[in-house]
Amino acid sequence: DWTHRNLFGTLIRGEARVVASRLLSEQDNNVRADFTLIEPWFLGTRTQAALSVFHERRDVNNFEILVGPARGTIIEHYRLDETGIRPSVSREIAPRVKLTLGYNLTTADPKNPSRPIDPALLGREVKRSLDAIFEWNGRNDVFNPTEGFYTRSTGEMAGKFLGGDSQFLRGRQTASVYRPALFGTVIAARAGYGAGMSEDRHRSAKGFAPPDQTVAIFIRIGAMIYDPRH
Repeated sequence: DWTHRNLFGTLIRGEARVVASRLLSEQDNNVRADFTLIEPWFLGTRTQAALSVFHERRDVNNFEILVGPARGTIIEHYRLDETGIRPSVSREIAPRVKLTLGYNLTTADPKNPSRPIDPALLGREVKRSLDAIFEWNGRNDVFNPTEGFYTRSTGEMAGKFLGGDSQFLRGRQTASVYRPALFGTVIAARAGYGAGMSEDRHRSAKGFAPPDQTVAIFIRIGAMIYDPRH
């Protein structure tokens, strides 16, 4: 990670991040690089503007084609290169309540499939989407909360009417609560639920994607725990 809070003396913040991972196999690996510029006072207002770019290279395994004459065909492995840009604006619309609106332009380029395949079924794809994020932060401390709550609602819509190839609608809701307990401990719980309808072939099957659910309960004793996923 790299962060600079006053690029060129303009108060613009710059952030860069590179993440690489490999899971027990030469095929299961992922590399992602992100760079973001943030203007905290867009047009002299309390609106924050950001511009993010990224490049990701990851492996996709056991991909099944679900539509067309090749339905049921399984591609054991291919590499997916994705490059994208996302301008966004965010503003605190009430005390501790923030709304973010963004536009996404991403190109997905599959390479080196394990078997020959028609490019019309597995070829270069452009995604154009709009997203919205609603956050309500009721925690008493952002980095070391001992009581309060945090909730985050996200939604993303992609459609061919935006000029892209993907078409989907998906959303996710997460919430966390924190309560002080005995002897300086803090009990916290986090839950999340996400679902959507998709034709984004690199992310999920055509039709209703299976719900994504998470539940976690943990106890903190003394030391600070910061969960960047909220």
